[in-house]
Amino acid sequence: MYLEKAGFEVVRIYSQKSPNNIILSLRYVVEDKSKDSRVKKKLLAFLTVKNRVSKAIFYCISVMLALTKNSGRMVIHARGK
Repeated sequence: MYLEKAGFEVVRIYSQKSPNNIILSLRYVVEDKSKDSRVKKKLLAFLTVKNRVSKAIFYCISVMLALTKNSGRMVIHARGK
């Protein structure tokens, strides 16, 4: 591992439970693929980080992804040797 070569000892690695990666990725898909402007407008309004309903739905999914170590964000705690 790169950190060990640099003189660090890895203490802990965990995946964050952030729904923002899922929400923003789905926004990119909608912006690219959706042709109907009414549907696109409604989907984009739903897929915002500030929307509490979408955040709650995608938080559940992000928890499952974090448990399987497949989330979009990882945190590594390390200390110098």
